[in-house]
Amino acid sequence: MNKGDSSGGAPVNLAEQLRQRRDFARAEALNLASARANPSGTALGNAVEMQLNQGKTKEAAATVERLKAVSAGYGAARVPYVEFAQGDDKAFRATIEERRRSSDPRARASGFFFARSAALLDGRLHDDVGLRHETAIDRGIGVRTDDLYDIRVDVAVTGPTPALVARLDTVIAKIPFRDMPMVDRPYLYAAGNLALAGQPAKARAMVDRYRAEMTDTSIRREREPDLHTILAEIALAENKPQVALAEFRLGDVGNDGRPANECTPCLAFNLARAYDAAGKADSAAMMFERYLATPYWLKAEVEFDPIRVPAIRERLGQLYEGLGQTDKAIAQYRAFIELWKNADPELQPRVADARQRLARLTPVEKSRP
Repeated sequence: MNKGDSSGGAPVNLAEQLRQRRDFARAEALNLASARANPSGTALGNAVEMQLNQGKTKEAAATVERLKAVSAGYGAARVPYVEFAQGDDKAFRATIEERRRSSDPRARASGFFFARSAALLDGRLHDDVGLRHETAIDRGIGVRTDDLYDIRVDVAVTGPTPALVARLDTVIAKIPFRDMPMVDRPYLYAAGNLALAGQPAKARAMVDRYRAEMTDTSIRREREPDLHTILAEIALAENKPQVALAEFRLGDVGNDGRPANECTPCLAFNLARAYDAAGKADSAAMMFERYLATPYWLKAEVEFDPIRVPAIRERLGQLYEGLGQTDKAIAQYRAFIELWKNADPELQPRVADARQRLARLTPVEKSRP
């Protein structure tokens, strides 16, 4: 392929297919080869993502610098993802503030979005509520998307409450499903929210509506894995963890027998919750640890580590304590307390409980004479 080859996008397109199969190394190689022959922001940006999916943070940082030379804005937008993956919290937060002050509206929107990530990692829910109104992120699933998305976030952090359930019902009732293009109708997303909010009967009714009103068989075929994942969430809400385990596994496999999407850690997180509900503490702990250890370029975004990691650290402490693995329990409680040391008052009882558990587990050194 020469620099003038109009087919330069072919390797990038093939790489996009490979990333969905979680063949990240080959996808990275194709994007880098394309960028060498014909420098492209798309190819380099995709390469950054594939490197982060492999945990290659140093290489990703270097590729970001190359990307900046081709597209300064695109390169700058990838910086927070790299800093987060590197565990450089100080740099991550400094970049957030820089982007929030930018004169570029897209950079500001990105800054506010990642500011939400930082707030949720800290357990600062009130700050998140303020930030969400300033964030202009298009979630791509139609009318009232931000409300559905934000309710999902709130339920994930605090658990379902009557107020959140009522708010969810109101939002769903206003979505004009049948007036929207079929590809944009958020039946499954709404059903998932209902299940997470502890409303399995309403969630099943929404799935029934999806099956009745989604007459485009190509869309239904493509979304079959998503349907299995939603059925798993419903099974969890119905206290049927064994059913959830089977459905979550089905939701991770596409119609061609290959991975349904590029999110490698997602299955581990879901299985951990199902094993936990089934009372299998050792398997739950293993899967939670696998989620923490598995890289994914989107982990900096709100719906991943910011809402998951504090809860995982807290729960791992409890699981390891119950399993008698004291050293591991201590490490997890300390990590959770550090994350939420400045959490909002309504979350502080959970921090206090972790402190009490930690105090019981931590041996008091005898004073030397």
